[in-house]
Amino acid sequence: MTEKPTGNADITAWGLIKPYWVSEDRWRARGLLALVIAMNMTMVAANVWFNSWQRTFFDAIQQYNFPVFKYSLLQFTVIAMALILLGSYRTYFRQMLEFRWRQWLTTKYLHDWLGDRAFYRIERDHLADNPDQRVFSIPGYMVWAALVYAALGSYVTHKVNHPLVSINYQQQRVEADFRFSLIRIRENADQIALYQGEPAEERTLKGVFGHIRDNWRLVMRFTRRFNIVVISYSQLAVVFPYIAAAPKYFSKSITFGMYQQVTGAFGTVSDSFSWFINNYDSLAEWRATVNRLREFHRVMGDQHLRESVSGGTFHGGINIHMTDAKSLVVDDLRLQHPDGTPLSNVGSFSIAPKSHWLVRGPSGSGKSTLMRSLAGLWPFGEGTIEIPVGAKLMFVPQRSYLPIGTLKAALAYPSDESVFTDEACREVLTACNLPELAERLGEPAHWERTLSPGEQQRLAAARVLLQKPDFLFLDEATSALDPDNETMVYKVLNERLPDAAIVSVAHRKSLEAFHDQTLFVERAIERVAA
Repeated sequence: MTEKPTGNADITAWGLIKPYWVSEDRWRARGLLALVIAMNMTMVAANVWFNSWQRTFFDAIQQYNFPVFKYSLLQFTVIAMALILLGSYRTYFRQMLEFRWRQWLTTKYLHDWLGDRAFYRIERDHLADNPDQRVFSIPGYMVWAALVYAALGSYVTHKVNHPLVSINYQQQRVEADFRFSLIRIRENADQIALYQGEPAEERTLKGVFGHIRDNWRLVMRFTRRFNIVVISYSQLAVVFPYIAAAPKYFSKSITFGMYQQVTGAFGTVSDSFSWFINNYDSLAEWRATVNRLREFHRVMGDQHLRESVSGGTFHGGINIHMTDAKSLVVDDLRLQHPDGTPLSNVGSFSIAPKSHWLVRGPSGSGKSTLMRSLAGLWPFGEGTIEIPVGAKLMFVPQRSYLPIGTLKAALAYPSDESVFTDEACREVLTACNLPELAERLGEPAHWERTLSPGEQQRLAAARVLLQKPDFLFLDEATSALDPDNETMVYKVLNERLPDAAIVSVAHRKSLEAFHDQTLFVERAIERVAA
């Protein structure tokens, strides 16, 4: 009987907020927060000053004291300038703090998601939907810009706001690129995990996120400029009606009451008491974001708990040990579904260096699941797998993962492309019958869409030649090749990796010539014949 995982389900919003404020970035964060608070307090003081100014100003008007009136206008210029600068830079530094916080959270969750293959477990066990949409969703500060846009109309939009509109469009584009990169990891979780490409993916995602960072700086800069214009306009609106109506008042054409009535028509009314209503949609969006982050955080903490309480690990699961032996040894291995339902009885066998194994069996018998269990990705079942210490294992699936970028980066994956020389890359491509790609190493493309399935499988074989593994596992890795190219690939692998053990999952009888041992995998209770 299994239990429902609980883990971190009760994490609070404060549990999500606190880590950043005690992180390695805490002093900069606290400094920015203190600066924003100080600017808020200074704005309060400036508003108090403004209230005092209004008393002097209206007293001068009532007493027909023109010299004091003119002096008050000079005072207003200072007060208005202070409010303009404080209002603009308060938003600027708040945006800076917001993005630094977001950058820290994104880096943390990316590391947790890609670390220890959490992304693979989440997808395998369907623990969360769209984790890529949870990593970065922190609501933006848009209500004030929208209100100013509606108030000032098309003129301000065209003259002041049009650069910000294009920059925000660019922000949406780079955000979409980032989401797309995350979705590609979800779609190719199996291949990335088998290649152990988590560090490469983290490097790529950080690079894509760098475009978001660079564009966000433009957003901050142009938002500051826009706020200076908008706040200047709003501050001018405070004194402009008084200036416009002053000639008639001082000529005694209108009474003081009429003067106040005219100027009041140009005034603004505070909506402080309706703040909750006006911001309800933003609060609702913020709440939804927090809830999704809470769920994602819970899943990150419960991924191993889910494995430990599933039926497939009820008796301890499949245990992997590192040993000093030279052979990879499998002892009494039984594969199961996550709910504990038997899948196949693999049995015991030993893969020695230089040996070549052909794994055969009917479709659905668990051959690919066997590969996942050897890679440490499938704990459901019973038995022991002993792996030589320091041995380099490489798993090549039927559909190899090709990251978007240069051909050399796709070929070198999961290593960085700088690890291998261009000459070495061209040589392995030619050896795998891809001479036409040898001169395209620096060309960026979406290679999964550019290359045919057969070309992709030959590129994967060339990748193996660069990586030089001690134990190579091929899961239908030549299924898209014609017989001549398939024969060529195996001959090249045998010639260039003479000390490597090669284990192939395949259905074609023609491959028996390249293997000296056969492992039959049968469904459920049947025992393995070797």
